[in-house]
Amino acid sequence: MGYKIPHLMMIGTTVPVGTSFFPAANTTMGFTSITTESHAQVRMTHAGKISNLKLWVNNSGFGGATLMLRVNGADTALSLTTSNAVAINQNITDEVYVQVGDLVNFRLQSITTLNNRFISFTFDFEADGDRSIQYIANMRRQTQSLAASTRIEPLGDIDNFGLPAESVVQGALRHKCRLLNWHANVELNTRNSATTTVFRQNGTDAATITIPASTTGRFNLDTTVDLEFDDLINTNINLSAGTGSIRFFMIQATLESANPRELTVFGGRFATQTSTRYVAVTPGISNVASNRSFVVHVTKPMVVDLHKFNMVTNTQTAPFNVSVGTSSNNVVLFTIVTCFSTPVPASTTGWFENNTNSYTLANNQFLYHIFNYNSGTYNLGVISVRLTMPAEIVVFQTTNHAI
Repeated sequence: MGYKIPHLMMIGTTVPVGTSFFPAANTTMGFTSITTESHAQVRMTHAGKISNLKLWVNNSGFGGATLMLRVNGADTALSLTTSNAVAINQNITDEVYVQVGDLVNFRLQSITTLNNRFISFTFDFEADGDRSIQYIANMRRQTQSLAASTRIEPLGDIDNFGLPAESVVQGALRHKCRLLNWHANVELNTRNSATTTVFRQNGTDAATITIPASTTGRFNLDTTVDLEFDDLINTNINLSAGTGSIRFFMIQATLESANPRELTVFGGRFATQTSTRYVAVTPGISNVASNRSFVVHVTKPMVVDLHKFNMVTNTQTAPFNVSVGTSSNNVVLFTIVTCFSTPVPASTTGWFENNTNSYTLANNQFLYHIFNYNSGTYNLGVISVRLTMPAEIVVFQTTNHAI
């Protein structure tokens, strides 16, 4: 029997009327809906069961929307319909078995527009055998047309980092795992030279897919790359000398944990800040908000620890903290509680980690990061923590709470 691994999908501010498609993977969608199903399909690298579908909406008036798992473009029994209130909508009864090579995604059919709120849904994937399998997708929808350039991104990102130095986008693994598959789906390609998409480990190429000139479709690489605790990982796209454009539907990674109860999750955003900010502890990069957007809602006990982040710039004139936060378990009366903090000295940059403190989250508590502010500016790279699950599945939700 395998292990039920939670996957989180975060959706941006506006969900339009009609049909939208979302990948069956850990990722952040940002602000653009996908209206073509093939653009959101994730290729399954392992057979297993998908179950425990839950969708969280922190805004009334979104009733009657239907979220359904689709396999190879066909409906399945795993679906739910939203109520008209702030609630967790769920289907914890049905499960769907998928095979290696199946193309899997979710379809959301909405009868009303949900504006200026964030919603998320979660599902569990239980791989056959004694395996702990996690799918992470990079939703790279931007067209790349620069000559001889490299676009560097964090794992699980949505094209919002631009072209920074690699150290800015590297995420520190907080558990040991293996990369088993690297996969790319190319939508448009008028390049007259080859393009590569690369999984990077500690600043070196660990897995590479080469896309020939003017070629589109799916490109797959089965591999075994051992990833150690504290390894720095990210992705990039390399455009060789030439002309033309290329656009990806997505790039996906399959990771297997050495300890099946452990996961590393990444949060943060590379942007200069001048105030106290809040951002999710989620697999993928979430936009920083000035209120408590992007909080993670857990429905079973779990332990959070091994906090690590890269302070890229820092002109604050006094010491400050980057904290892991939680709340009471009332989803409406949201009260900030600090789990633990990692101190940052004034005007100091570089990597900071906290391997001492931990916090056990109870049922229905939230989880997020707090960037405290004094004076000056700061610019944070990727933040990571380890989540250790109990023997049974941990499910988390993401919502938006206005202050």
